[in-house]
Amino acid sequence: MKKVLSSLFIVLCLSAGLAHADGRWGDRWRGGWHGGGDGWFLPALIGGAALGYMVSQPQTVYVQQPPVVYTQPQTVYVQTPPPVIVAPQGTYAGPPPRPLYKEVIEYDPQCNCNVKVQRQVGWQ
Repeated sequence: MKKVLSSLFIVLCLSAGLAHADGRWGDRWRGGWHGGGDGWFLPALIGGAALGYMVSQPQTVYVQQPPVVYTQPQTVYVQTPPPVIVAPQGTYAGPPPRPLYKEVIEYDPQCNCNVKVQRQVGWQ
């Protein structure tokens, strides 16, 4: 884009100088190349050379790598009601036995995560 704008600027400068040299003096052309007229050619040549040199210089480009974000599967806590287990039949002198549960973390492939589950380990 910089080269296009610089080239356009050079063309506009040269065409403006030619229009001035040709339009101001009628049919007689008095350009600045031979030392006559307003002397527009030499400044245009120097300006074009300076712009051309600036455009041809390499530009520094900084490339940054995007940040890498690693996500780990989150632990999902699911509270499921404990299963209904019928206690064995019999006569008890005290309160009926209660099931004993333990929290276990298991991998669930459906959600690709770890799930806390309560498993019965015995009676109390």
